[in-house]
Amino acid sequence: MIIQGSYWDYLGLIAPAPGTAYLGTQGNIGHVNAGGAGSAVVEDSGGEGTERAHWEETVYKNELMTGYLSGSLQPLSEMTIRSLVDLNNDYVVDITKADPYVIPTSSPTVAGRRQLENDAINMGKDVYTGPVFGIETALPKPGKEAEFAAVTASNAARLKSRRLT
Repeated sequence: MIIQGSYWDYLGLIAPAPGTAYLGTQGNIGHVNAGGAGSAVVEDSGGEGTERAHWEETVYKNELMTGYLSGSLQPLSEMTIRSLVDLNNDYVVDITKADPYVIPTSSPTVAGRRQLENDAINMGKDVYTGPVFGIETALPKPGKEAEFAAVTASNAARLKSRRLT
């Protein structure tokens, strides 16, 4: 399980509040490749679990990592896949698995934004804020297999000693 957007603020990948610019290099490359300019934009409304934890709905509309499910398709964009690397440089991602996605060019009015949010499923409070116990699986970078195995074994042993019963 990867808890993506909820760690953006913690890792300094978002401009300080009230800013909404995404600061991660890889996610911003994906943003530009999808037709954006400058930095990707992070959601600034929707409350806990949506605000500062998803892409901005009014900019990216139906992209999978927005805070609302809207439209008939929710593509997993190159921007979202690349943003995983911003979380941890050891993640190996395959950009070719991204769904085709181009940032929509029209921006809704305030009334249009309210209608968008009313018609969509709000993904607010979709972030677990308690302690996380588990082992995240990932592929090691080429040439780092032994180091990856040692770290994984060490993490597994440490977590096993803390297992809740």
